[in-house]
Amino acid sequence: MRALTICQPWATLMFAGVKLFETRSWAPHRDCLDKPFAIHAGKKPIKVKDLPRALDALCVEQLGALYATTVPFGQVLGIATLLAFKPTAEFVDQISARERLVGDWSAGRFAWCFQWEEQFEEPIPARGLQKIWNWEHG
Repeated sequence: MRALTICQPWATLMFAGVKLFETRSWAPHRDCLDKPFAIHAGKKPIKVKDLPRALDALCVEQLGALYATTVPFGQVLGIATLLAFKPTAEFVDQISARERLVGDWSAGRFAWCFQWEEQFEEPIPARGLQKIWNWEHG
């Protein structure tokens, strides 16, 4: 199955339904549309001190005060289907301030729209990779 690694806390924000789009500097191949992806939370933690203050506050509000110590790392959170992708410039003016906060909507980037199909009760440990990679669940 195709897999995509997303850094924390963004992977958990997506899992929680707070983040609706994943923004990337590249577009997926068209054959990825309507296909399931394993959504993997990256292994390397982002230091809370490196997050913009407003994003840190959103994480605390949406995920709880202990989010920095309780979000999973290096694990597949669930399965989502890639519904669409578009250049960010096509609809950056139509998204909410919260969505702007949880993505990089700079010019030249792409917004990927996923729909969750299955959220694992217990995340599954996995080694992630950059770009799209293959995940084989035992």
